[in-house]
Amino acid sequence: MKVRNSLNDPPSLNVGGSSLRVIIHRGSHQIGGSCVEIASDSTRLILDAGLPLESSGPVVLPPVPGLFGEGPHVDAILLSHSHPDHSGLLDQTKPEIPFYLTRGTSKMLMAGEIFAKGSKLPRARQRAVNFRQRVEIGDFAVTPHAVDHSVFGAVAWLVEHPSGRILYSGDLRMDGRKTGMAQDLVKALSGKPVDALLLEGTHFSESGRSRCVGERQLEKEIGRLVRSSPGLVLAMFSPQNLDRLVTFYKAARHAGRVFVVDLYGAFVMNLLRSEVRIPPPSAKAGIRVFFPTYRPRNIGKIEHQVESARISLDEVIATPDRFVMLARTTMLEPEFGGRLPAGTRALYSMWSGYRSQPRFVKFERALGEAGGDMIECHTSGHASVEDLVDFVRQLQPKRVIPMHTTRPEAMRLYFAQTEIVNDGEIIEI
Repeated sequence: MKVRNSLNDPPSLNVGGSSLRVIIHRGSHQIGGSCVEIASDSTRLILDAGLPLESSGPVVLPPVPGLFGEGPHVDAILLSHSHPDHSGLLDQTKPEIPFYLTRGTSKMLMAGEIFAKGSKLPRARQRAVNFRQRVEIGDFAVTPHAVDHSVFGAVAWLVEHPSGRILYSGDLRMDGRKTGMAQDLVKALSGKPVDALLLEGTHFSESGRSRCVGERQLEKEIGRLVRSSPGLVLAMFSPQNLDRLVTFYKAARHAGRVFVVDLYGAFVMNLLRSEVRIPPPSAKAGIRVFFPTYRPRNIGKIEHQVESARISLDEVIATPDRFVMLARTTMLEPEFGGRLPAGTRALYSMWSGYRSQPRFVKFERALGEAGGDMIECHTSGHASVEDLVDFVRQLQPKRVIPMHTTRPEAMRLYFAQTEIVNDGEIIEI
């Protein structure tokens, strides 16, 4: 592998050697903030433009010429999924650059824009594509392949050029509700070698080697915790995690409880009801909708769609042991008046790092004052080390280039073809 410093050799220029080059602008030694460039002598592609997970203060943009400001022309941005650590800087990129994404990811970005203070991304810039739809951009052919992750619509991108084939894994796992996706990806790529695999290695950042808890195992555990709770159960997770939404719904129904979602969750369910086996909100289906005090403006159409399934907080509090309710920390004061019902149990199903934030600390304190508890019930959206080993063994790429991990050197213990780089270095393919 040849590596050069990209600050001295602009990636859009022919600097000799291979005509196909890769630069990890950010993400070679960290989780989140992903931004990768794949360039030929005439075409530049950017894969993801994400926010760092634990950024504080002003956002530092990765130094990508032509992406956020002046510099050589960027032809397109390929988005792997809607999570902010992969998409959070899209609104900072130059407005003339189109970005390619699946229709599912486009829907999730829209839901985040309306309900989660996500950035407004003009529809005119979006080029929605279907899974396995091959698209030509300059002298590249790009194809999105569906992967299982903790948000709907996620893909790995296959980037093909006469000089080689590169697979960007994005974020993926093998133990969710769609376990066949990884096998489908391997099968789709069989017959032609992958010259370089840009592989997420989130769990290589941890010591030890073990499989993650699967989504169906999690459903059983959540069901047990719901059944053993004498009071209200609050489900704390992102509505964009469709697998988790299904998990809580099924666990609630098996425990004989009604599942209560907010308008955000109901909107996601209606957006994707043709894509997933879950009924739209209705009392008959055991799904009710809570309308929070503070909600986005101009969502009357959304409210009208689910009005028949509406439930008040007074109804929930009157018989709390009948419900599992999607909740967020912002509900504590305006909805509950700072005091949760006695014996409330919160099932926390997100990245554990959020629990140290003041809003979660305050919420957990209120649980304690109510004689309740918060229990972490989560499984990662990222593949375990063992699953990634199986994936690479089946795919047999010529090179494995780690990213989305704090310990890229750990991959060397498992993959002989591992090549570690730093942010900003040019990798010649």
